[in-house]
Parts: sequence; structure tokens; C-alpha cells
Amino acid sequence: MLDIKTIWKKYSEIDSQELIILFSLAIRQSKEFVLSHTDYKMSCLERWRLWWLTKRHKQGWPTAYLARHKEFYGLNFLVNKNTLIPRSSTESMVELVIENLKNNHSEPRKMLIDIGTGTGCIPISIIKTLNDSNIKTIATDISKKALRVAKQNAQRHNVDIQFIHGDLLKPFINNYSAIINNRRLFITANLPYLTQNWIKSEPGIQKEPISALLSDNKHGLSLYEKFFQQIKFIILNFNSSPSIFIEIDSRQSVMAMELAKKYFPKAKIEIKKDLARRDRILTIYQN
Repeated sequence: MLDIKTIWKKYSEIDSQELIILFSLAIRQSKEFVLSHTDYKMSCLERWRLWWLTKRHKQGWPTAYLARHKEFYGLNFLVNKNTLIPRSSTESMVELVIENLKNNHSEPRKMLIDIGTGTGCIPISIIKTLNDSNIKTIATDISKKALRVAKQNAQRHNVDIQFIHGDLLKPFINNYSAIINNRRLFITANLPYLTQNWIKSEPGIQKEPISALLSDNKHGLSLYEKFFQQIKFIILNFNSSPSIFIEIDSRQSVMAMELAKKYFPKAKIEIKKDLARRDRILTIYQN
């Protein structure tokens, strides 16, 4: 039987970090085991598994889909083809929201709403970190299949989140007062913000759900404009002053800022950078 070190050479064209994951899946051991046991003799079944995994990888399937999980903010999340894969760039938004919630610790009644929750990684990471029973949390998604994954992740991490199927803030508008119930509101959203051309230029995302990536073919902000319209309606009709945190592409920062100013001219609006120092988070604080 051949060992890991010998077989590794056959697949050396694959990124080493990705290949470690594929080996760990093939032999059903940890990544640490793969690195520390390069003399491990792989059975025929394990070599077949590795061949199948590398074949799928070369076809464009992300390792997260092959592994069926992805680490985000120190937690492990279930993923499948119906959910966007959590990305490290989004962790910066999680950090920012946690900081804001901590700064409002004296506020006894808070509510966190995550729009377009996908795997649920944003609200789950926030609530798991803070462990604050005063924060009521709701997450929505237009995809019922994505919500099923998010519910599994919430159960997996033992956090109390109410999941609602619906389009952006629409589930709240007709019953806003009863749902929010005078709570200090924090809203997070990582909505589809890519154009068709941007998606075509990024081969690594071709297997992810198009509905979780594509916004429009103009500037990628059409869903956020609809989202802002709904928030403005809530502000005007329910005397609410939510703090809003949304993820954008760095190429959209100027347009996103202008769009936010159009709908919230009196708000404090800022662009924050992610860990790679790229414009990534648009924050809107109502006065």
C-alpha cells in the first residue's frame, strides 16, 4: 500500500490547504493527522475516495461542499449546495455587531434580525459569543432549503433563534409592533450583491447557489435598495431607529454609500474594512 507522502505527489497541482482537507475526508481523520502521519498507508477504498474527491474538486466543487461543513468564527457550520459557503470576510461584520451590542449592554431589550441568513452563521456566531439572554434573535431567508440548514446549525450550537421564511423584511412589516415589541433593533444582512459578469469572473463560486450570489447586471445593489426601502418604511411608520450592518463588495463602496444616503440622509453612515483591508461593511446608525 502507498503512503500519504507518496500519493500526495500525484495531486501536487491542487492547493496544499485544499489537499489536506481532501486527504482528511478520504481517510476519515483530522487534518492534523494527515500532516503528522505522512507515512500512513492508504487502503484501496481510501485511495478511491481520494480520487473521487479530487475529481469533484477539479470539476469546481468547493471543499466545503465535499466536506459538508465549513469553519466560521471558530465554529463549525453545516453547508450544502443550497447555502452560500461562509467566508472569512464576513467575520469582520460579526465582530462589529458584537462590539455594538456590547456597547449597548445597558439596553435591557434588544433584538437582532439577520436577513438572508443562509447557514445562519452570522446570528449564531454573534449569539453564541455574547450569550446574552436579553437579545431576542430572528433570522429570515427566502429559501426554505437554506432555512432547514440554518435550523440544524442553531440546534448544533445550542442557540435560541426564531427562523422565518420570507422576502427580506416583508414578514415583519405587517406585524412589526407585535414582533419587535419596543426592542432596540440591530439588523444584519449579507444579501446577494454580485452581477452576472462578476460571477463569471470568479470560477471558485460557480457551484454555489446563484440565488445567493446574483443581484442584478447593473451594479449588484438592487436587493439592498429594496431592503433600504423596507427599512425606511419601518422608520417612518413605527418610530424605529435600527442599527444596520450589511456586507458589500469592495467595488460597490461608493455606490452603496450614495444609496444609503439617499434613503437615510440623517443617519451616520460608514464603510468598514474586512481583515484583508478591503471595503466590506456598510453601517447605518439612525440618530
